[in-house]
Amino acid sequence: MEELPNISYYTALMGKTQGFPHTDAAYYTAWLQGRLVWCILSPRRMPLLRQHTRAFEVGVTCTQPNLVSSGKARYTAVDLATIIVGHLAPDLDCIAAIWILVRFGGISNAELQFVPAGETLNRQPPDSVERIIHVDTGGGRFDHHQRHQPDICAAELVRRAVAPHDPILERLTSQVNHIDHARDSRSNGFFSIQTLINGYNALFPTQPAKVADAMLLNLDAWYEAEQRQIRLEEAFAKRIEFVTEWGLGIAMESVDGGSSRLAFKHGAILYAYRDMHGWMGVAAQARSMVDLSSVYRSLQYVDQDADWYLHPNRRLLLCGTAKAPARIPSRLSLVELVRVIQGRDLTAAPFPSSTRLG
Repeated sequence: MEELPNISYYTALMGKTQGFPHTDAAYYTAWLQGRLVWCILSPRRMPLLRQHTRAFEVGVTCTQPNLVSSGKARYTAVDLATIIVGHLAPDLDCIAAIWILVRFGGISNAELQFVPAGETLNRQPPDSVERIIHVDTGGGRFDHHQRHQPDICAAELVRRAVAPHDPILERLTSQVNHIDHARDSRSNGFFSIQTLINGYNALFPTQPAKVADAMLLNLDAWYEAEQRQIRLEEAFAKRIEFVTEWGLGIAMESVDGGSSRLAFKHGAILYAYRDMHGWMGVAAQARSMVDLSSVYRSLQYVDQDADWYLHPNRRLLLCGTAKAPARIPSRLSLVELVRVIQGRDLTAAPFPSSTRLG
């Protein structure tokens, strides 16, 4: 077996070739084919370093440490391509495919080039040059146009090759696929991610690389939003359902607080939540006749030191948000907040352990 170079060699190499102090380099180990491989990463080059372990060596498979409770995802580095090729006026599918390669494929330093749709760089056969990867153009392994399959797009092909076990990325690329095949009508008449990309293409009509670069952070944010939604769905499965004078109420506790979309879709007239900061809130449907004034007065009595705020529409009660952190958080538990909403005595017998409360 070939002896591995001393780690100080890699440190010096990174400091010399990347132009930054070696203290910025992070070192990871991965077991590959029975031998220890040193993986060298740059946090500057990897904005999602806090969430994902990225491979710098060819063929290394890494594990994402903090995904969702359903399991860990695995990422497989593609060959260290020096050029990623997309098509001119890149659309969502093209940009998402590039983003997956950059963020999940271990090739964050690859050069971006663009050709007319359907063509390849320098008119070479697709996938004929090891260090050139074409996405959404050229008819190669990451182009879907020749396949005529409604469940496939370029981003999905890249995901299957690079991060096949990431449920968050699978959700994201499923939506990209729907949009790419014009099966998503939810954004009709409203600002959407397609509108944003069209705007970037209008701003930079001859600079498609700028369009792609501008969208990378937006896709990072989209991934984070999908991850948050998965956490909310898991917490919602453990929800408390209770009866109020206005109809069904739902209470949930999670890292991220509550979800009006999940609660109202389930038929609730209002929902209550508690998040990881201890911030709490109660919100009712916008067109409902709910008036939380009486709940607010009760909270002023039983939780008088807390920083509760009643919105002028009287359908929203808050005690701490990201916009306005509570100076004094509520001392109530989520179950106690439900009692207050129901007008029940806080000293009454505990609720049954069932998730449905009468």
